[in-house]
Amino acid sequence: MANVRWLAGYRHPRYAAGQWTPALLQVFASARPAVEAVHELGDPIAVWLAVFHALWSGVLRVRLDEPLHERAVVCLARQEAEAA
Repeated sequence: MANVRWLAGYRHPRYAAGQWTPALLQVFASARPAVEAVHELGDPIAVWLAVFHALWSGVLRVRLDEPLHERAVVCLARQEAEAA
């Protein structure tokens, strides 16, 4: 529940990826630790907000049954569906 409460704080549209959307989709095309992708994209403060919103909105996926941390493996939501 702690992970869901944390991500809920980023549900407001002001945190939407906007300019980061294409880059987020590309950088998470393969599952990888979130921190690696964030640093690859640029300004961590702006990018983390977009990542958290994308996780909340279901664009990106992360395991919520484990503590959320910077090295948590994140992927596109459609990848998870295709693997099932």
